Amino acid sequence: MSISHTYLGGKCGPFHVGKAKALGGIDPGNDTLGYWWDYANSKCTDNFALRILTDEECVINGAETNETCVDSAKALLKRFTFILDQACLNESMIAMGKTLHLNITEKDFEDKHFHHVHVASVRERLNNDTLYEYLQQRFRRDIELYEWSKNQSIIQCNSR
Repeated sequence: MSISHTYLGGKCGPFHVGKAKALGGIDPGNDTLGYWWDYANSKCTDNFALRILTDEECVINGAETNETCVDSAKALLKRFTFILDQACLNESMIAMGKTLHLNITEKDFEDKHFHHVHVASVRERLNNDTLYEYLQQRFRRDIELYEWSKNQSIIQCNSR
């Protein structure tokens, strides 16, 4: 599997250096909605996780992405020793640390911005039902993989 430098570190083509600065890290509004639609339709955001976790034969094509691509990514993730859920990242890091006999505690995460927690739902933050529904459909295979991976995580956040 080869990974283009464009996709590393969450960098997504022109959105990393140009348009993302115009967005200023803020949620969509009337003055930035066009950028958000550009981002939603960008090739590099198209099922991003699948793009980097699947075999090269997999064709990533928005809502038309084949389920075999999800299966390919799952096969790779099943080989991982640890899967961490970003929804409870601190707790997952602590659990992983215990397994590895590392002294990682909740105090290690105080006053650090490892993970940004959003109070509002994605739908509320987008404040645009059309964009939200479009993203849900276009990235449905990535969402499917994420939901599966949450059940493979060292900590199941939803069950706490």
